[in-house]
Amino acid sequence: MVNRDFLKKLRILFVEDEELARKQLEKVLKRLFNDVVIAKNGLEGYQKFQEYKLSDTKIDLIISDINMPQMSGLEMLEKIRVNDPDTPIIFSTARSETEYLLKAISLNVVHYALKPIDIEDMVLKIEKVCEKKFYENIIHQKTQELQEYLKIINNVASIHKMDNEGNITFANNLFLHSTAYKKEDILTKNFSDIISPDVDKKMLARIWDTISDNKTWKADLKYIDKDGHSFYIKSTIFKISGNGKEEYINIGFDSTSEVNEKREFRKKILSSMKDKNLEVAQSQNNTKQYEQLAYNLQEELKLVKQKHADLTSQINYYESELLNVDDRVAKNLKVKNTEVDMLKDTLAKNKHEKDTYTSTIRKLSEDLGNSKNQVDSLTDTVKRKDKRIEDLLGIIEIRESQLKKLDSDFQK
Repeated sequence: MVNRDFLKKLRILFVEDEELARKQLEKVLKRLFNDVVIAKNGLEGYQKFQEYKLSDTKIDLIISDINMPQMSGLEMLEKIRVNDPDTPIIFSTARSETEYLLKAISLNVVHYALKPIDIEDMVLKIEKVCEKKFYENIIHQKTQELQEYLKIINNVASIHKMDNEGNITFANNLFLHSTAYKKEDILTKNFSDIISPDVDKKMLARIWDTISDNKTWKADLKYIDKDGHSFYIKSTIFKISGNGKEEYINIGFDSTSEVNEKREFRKKILSSMKDKNLEVAQSQNNTKQYEQLAYNLQEELKLVKQKHADLTSQINYYESELLNVDDRVAKNLKVKNTEVDMLKDTLAKNKHEKDTYTSTIRKLSEDLGNSKNQVDSLTDTVKRKDKRIEDLLGIIEIRESQLKKLDSDFQK
């Protein structure tokens, strides 16, 4: 059942020339919708629809009679459909001729109600039409949210996609900036072309084995830009499937400074340890100086470790944020796919109902033709009976005349 709060937000155009019918259904409509626009004939309905359209105010649903003065409902809809093929409309009429039904169907009328209107049935039809708009509105909102998530990721992370052969099929601006390639140039490259030659080939093979097995690979990866300069990206690589094909997406954050700091730290420690060993060898008797140097080294190690822990925490935070975004995107995609499937089912049901109505109309037309033939046959029979009665009445008159004459002769 469609959300009643959603119904309240819709704007309805109700067109009906009969005052009693208009007032009855108007009360029902105003209980369902906050904004109900009333028109007394097709011309007035068309004019009000155009006024709202020109003011960029949307009419969400039209409910209209067909047979009206000045302009019929079908004529009104024909004019509306010139520039608006989508606004749903429900027709009501006291007539059910086949030509009306076929014309209404050709103008994309969603429902057709015969008068006197069954209010409960009409409300159900209105809710069914609005249900479709409800789900369309949800899909629109979810699509906008998904686009915002993708925009956020695109602005903070380096992203590129690859096919099964490792050929790059997409790269965002941050990744292009890191590699110094133009978009048209990077699309001619393979994943192995932009990986530093220092990276072990076995490592690349392990990456492809991992992601081909539908698993995620995460680590610092050393790249090489257009000019041969190396840089590092904290990469997360995984497989995505869609539109009948498989791709691999690499999302990451620049980690060059962190990796270089780690290397400098290791060099500094090794150098410091070497210097300290020389000092110890030269002054083995200076225990106090050695202890002080050891203490200084430990303090330096603590500071570096703390800095390393802070950097690691920051990287983990970025990865956590990225995973959360991935989860939200996946959930939204799943919800969207479910909603699309529901819409497909609704459209299939609408098509089935349309086919059923068409079949019913065809059968009613055939029954009407058969009934007409039976009436013609009965009319001919009545005419023959009437002629027979007239002939019998003539014979009776002749017999009565003969009896009167015989009676008169008998009295004489």
